[in-house]
Amino acid sequence: MVLTVGKWKLYVLGNHFIIKIDHFSLKYFLEQKITITFQTKWLPKLMGYDYEIQYKQGRENLPADGLSRLYGV
Repeated sequence: MVLTVGKWKLYVLGNHFIIKIDHFSLKYFLEQKITITFQTKWLPKLMGYDYEIQYKQGRENLPADGLSRLYGV
């Protein structure tokens, strides 16, 4: 998510955009207590953007679900 926002930052900077993701825990990324070092690195990188994270189940999020699973398993 952080790498994708960084890659498309010229297009999304200054605009409100929606991140649809199939990881339920990332839906509450901004509301969580920071517990691991990755969160301390990622949070400042995302703070300058106007975005909203929406959870979308794997069945409904077919392209992302297909990429996140091993073939044939």
